[in-house]
Amino acid sequence: AVFSNNVQVFFCKLKNFNGTYLKLERAFYTKKQDVPATATDEQKKAIENNISLVKVGDEVYGPENIMMIRSDQVLFWQDLKGDSKVAKAIDDAK
Repeated sequence: AVFSNNVQVFFCKLKNFNGTYLKLERAFYTKKQDVPATATDEQKKAIENNISLVKVGDEVYGPENIMMIRSDQVLFWQDLKGDSKVAKAIDDAK
């Protein structure tokens, strides 16, 4: 998990972590579901807790599943446990 200084978190295989740019391979990020203006309070509450993982590369402009991020834009990173919910979701997406 790579935490950037703009509050975005990327889940990936981190490479080249000693250079000016970090290479993020097989990257995913989280996305909250949009809440429709017509949603009831009950629907809003359910939707607000619905977060999904998006694979980098599935965007409409079709990028590869590799990202380069400036190392000075990263606050910190952590390894994920193999049995974490995020790690399992990424394994399921393969």
